[in-house]
Amino acid sequence: PANVQDYLDFGLHGYAMSRYAGLWVAFKCVTDVVESGASVIVDPDRVQVKLPTDFTLPPGGLNIRWPDGILEQETRLLDWKVYAALAYVRAMDLLAEADLTALPSFRLAILRSFTIEPIREVLIVRSFLAGVRLDLFLGEFNQYQQELLDPTSSLYRFKPEAVFLAVRLEELCPSLCDACGRPTTEERTRHSHEVLETVSGWLEQLHARGIDEVILSNFLVPAAGAEGLADTQTAEGQVSMARALNAGLVPLRERFPHLRIFDLEHLAGAIGKRIFCAPLQDSRMANPYRLSVYPSYGERLLLHTRLLSGMRRKCLVLDLDGTLWGGVLGEE
Repeated sequence: PANVQDYLDFGLHGYAMSRYAGLWVAFKCVTDVVESGASVIVDPDRVQVKLPTDFTLPPGGLNIRWPDGILEQETRLLDWKVYAALAYVRAMDLLAEADLTALPSFRLAILRSFTIEPIREVLIVRSFLAGVRLDLFLGEFNQYQQELLDPTSSLYRFKPEAVFLAVRLEELCPSLCDACGRPTTEERTRHSHEVLETVSGWLEQLHARGIDEVILSNFLVPAAGAEGLADTQTAEGQVSMARALNAGLVPLRERFPHLRIFDLEHLAGAIGKRIFCAPLQDSRMANPYRLSVYPSYGERLLLHTRLLSGMRRKCLVLDLDGTLWGGVLGEE
C-alpha cells in the first residue's frame, strides 16, 4: 500500500480474497506509510467486492475444515487456491480505474505449449510499475502452430509488436524427451534437425507477416537423462542433444537479426531445477513450473520487452573534473 487509504481499501480486498481463496493475505509495510497519518474515506460502499465468474470452486470450497488430511490440503493449494486468488484479481480488475492512457503501450503476444497463465498478472503489474501499459495476447493452450500458420488467426489480428515463443521440447519433439524410449543415434540426430527446421519455419512465417521482433525460449536440459551418466558421455545422449539444440538456436540470429533468445535453461539453473520444475503439477494441469518461480520468469521476459519498447537508457558517469573513467559503477 502506498498510503493510509490503500491500507483500508486493500485490507478489505485482502479479507475478501482470503475468504474466497482460502489463503493467508499479508501486506508489505513501508515505515514512511505505517508511521504516518492521513484523512481517509470510510464510506462502507467505497470498496465493492466482485467475486469471479470465470472460476468454479470445488465442492466444499477452499477453506480449512476438520478433519483435513495433508494430501487434501496440498491438492487444494496446488490445484485450486492460487488460481482462485488470481481469478479474484481478474474479477476486481484493480487497475481498471487507473489512468493508463499517458503511459507508452507495448503489444506482446505469447504463444505457448503449456499452462502459463500465472505469468499474466506478473507481466501486467510489473510493466505498469515500470511505466509501460502492456497489452497482452495469450494464445490458446498448445495452439501455437495454428496461430502461426493461419493468416486470419487471433495472433495476426492482434498485431503484436513482439512475439514470445514458449514451446517446450517435450511437446515439440516428445521422442527426444521420452525417458522410456530408446531411439537410435540416427533417429535422435534426425529429430534434432527437424526441431531446428521447425523453429526456423516459425520465424519465417512471422517474418512473412511483418513480425520480426521475436523472443524465443530455449529448452530445459533434463536434470537426469534417460540413460543416467551415459547420457552425458556421448553427443547422442539425451542431455547432450538438448544442450546441442540450445546451441543450435543461437545461430538463427544470423538469419533473423531481431531474434532474441530467452535463456530458460540459465534461469532454471540459477534457481535450481528441483525448485523450478514441478513434475506432479505438470502431470495434473500441464503447468511444468512452480508458481513461485513465475515472478522471476516474468522479470526475465520483461528484460527483453523493456529493450524492445524503447525503455533503455545510456548513462555516462563523470567525476567532478569531467573525467570519464573505465571500470564499473560504484568502484572505489
